[in-house]
Amino acid sequence: VNIDNFQLDIPAGFREHSNKECESINTQGDIRLSELLANSSGTDTGNEFIELYNKDAVSIDLSDYLLAIGKNAEKLLPLPSKILAPGEYVIYSDADLGYSLLNTTTQVKLLFYDGNVVDEIIPYQDPSDDISWSLIDEVWQFTDIVTPGTLNIAMAEVLGDGDYLSNNGLAPCPA
Repeated sequence: VNIDNFQLDIPAGFREHSNKECESINTQGDIRLSELLANSSGTDTGNEFIELYNKDAVSIDLSDYLLAIGKNAEKLLPLPSKILAPGEYVIYSDADLGYSLLNTTTQVKLLFYDGNVVDEIIPYQDPSDDISWSLIDEVWQFTDIVTPGTLNIAMAEVLGDGDYLSNNGLAPCPA
């Protein structure tokens, strides 16, 4: 406990909690922004989301992180307490965050509690309905395959005759 005017310096590896108790600081983990759905068809409420992925080999407490969202990432939103296991995804809907993504363009940054930028997206531009802005093979791109809570998948390619070429392997040959 840090008694007023008694302990002036907080020890390394700790921070002062609101009730004057010292708590240990988690180290910054390898958390990534992974997918955003900014423009769902119909109502946005409860359907828009931001997905995070734990790329680290250890579990990470998300209560030490904030999202900066907005045209210039001006709105700071602390993340609710959750332990994210290695390789696990978490989805935060607009209803969870109390803030909606803009349909035109938005900057999203993931910040550690000390203000350091952990990750950020390349701002999207005018997404169509039900098209997600996804990190696929380390490149931000639109995809029509929305994958909340799982590995992102690239958009299927449209062939000249209107057929689709699957990105998930070979498809049967046409008759």
